[in-house]
Amino acid sequence: MFIYDQYEYVTSDLNPGVVFISHDLEFNPMTKYFYTDRTVPKKRLTEDEMLEINRLYRIIGKCEQQLDDLQNHKSPLQAFHFWAAQRKPIVIAIVAVLFVTLLIIRHSRSRGLKA
Repeated sequence: MFIYDQYEYVTSDLNPGVVFISHDLEFNPMTKYFYTDRTVPKKRLTEDEMLEINRLYRIIGKCEQQLDDLQNHKSPLQAFHFWAAQRKPIVIAIVAVLFVTLLIIRHSRSRGLKA
């Protein structure tokens, strides 16, 4: 339900003397990126139009991420550090398993040398 729905017609300070049929309008902040004329209200989008808007937003998001990656290129060591910092519990578990494995190997080798 939109605030426009309680009225049959609506207008605004941006277009005095002009009225719009309220049930044809909606305010969706997610679609404002695609409008160039902000002096008129936005028409209510169909489901197909909203699906297309969502598809375009996914493309825009992917492109923005790629641009960010290119502008903030990290060395492999920096990239690994960033990855490890976001996954501390996993990294700690891997290091612990490797340490225990090395201790077991060292212990079994020292027992093998004594025999």
